[in-house]
Amino acid sequence: MKLSGWWFGGGRPPRWFRLASAAIAVLFAVGLMNARELTDVFRGILGCSLMLLTAIAPKGLYDGRFKAWTPRHRILSGALVFLVLGGIFLFMLSDYIAPWLAAVCAFPLSAAFAAWSTYRERAASQNT
Repeated sequence: MKLSGWWFGGGRPPRWFRLASAAIAVLFAVGLMNARELTDVFRGILGCSLMLLTAIAPKGLYDGRFKAWTPRHRILSGALVFLVLGGIFLFMLSDYIAPWLAAVCAFPLSAAFAAWSTYRERAASQNT
């Protein structure tokens, strides 16, 4: 059984989903006005940026044109992995532990994963 559809990498999301993502991004941005803590700001920025990426949905992400960019810009790709994963880890952990402890746990983990993925990409490109 072959899984298909836009949610399995079969193309861009439909228009209704992109419009809903744009509306949710606006809600995240409006929520930043009432942010009282640093973790609220991180949540707002992360949620807004991910929803905007989904709303814009560049065609290059879905048709493979950006795959050639990644090997040429390994450090920048690793930095993007660090930012996104660090934000997601901080977002998830701050609900369960103190925000400073969540940052102490999240950012080294995401830095290690970004370094590992950059190294793995470099090693794979040298083997081919």
